[in-house]
Amino acid sequence: MEKIRVALILTGFEELADFHLIESLKEHLSSAPNFEFKVIEINHKEIQKTVEEIQQYRPIFTIEFNTKGVIWGQNNQEKKTLHDIMGFVNISIMTQDPIINAPNILELKRTNTINSLFVITDLRYGEFLARLGFQNIFFIAPCANENLAPKDEKEKDINVLFIGDAIDPNELIKKWSNAMDPVLK
Repeated sequence: MEKIRVALILTGFEELADFHLIESLKEHLSSAPNFEFKVIEINHKEIQKTVEEIQQYRPIFTIEFNTKGVIWGQNNQEKKTLHDIMGFVNISIMTQDPIINAPNILELKRTNTINSLFVITDLRYGEFLARLGFQNIFFIAPCANENLAPKDEKEKDINVLFIGDAIDPNELIKKWSNAMDPVLK
């Protein structure tokens, strides 16, 4: 049985929040039994090399963040996405407000892309995309990769010193009740 080929397209413009998802994708997809996983970094100076690498790998799915990894090309003098030209599904994980990347999103809408799928991390992002007419919108809860969290090596004793008078809570309540208006008591 042929494995499902997935390419993670990295642009170099990923945000800090994206790295937890990137590491999780690398960790889980590279060890999944029915998946073949490859990370492809976009060469901004020679985009044709990136296109050739994608063509050679022939992914079934590509994953990128916030539509920043969508590659545009020409097909019969029409501007089209590479994933529509080559016939694979592009998954855009939306970790920022889509209005920030509105030019890409509006261009996707204008070209009537059929192979785009959006995974949103905030329901408001889905509302925006749905108003534009996109239908393939799915939600995942924002997450953190525990492997990226700092590890506590051991418990540490912390010396704490409280400065000030120790106040009996009953005394405090008695003072407040004497100072309050009778209506509030």
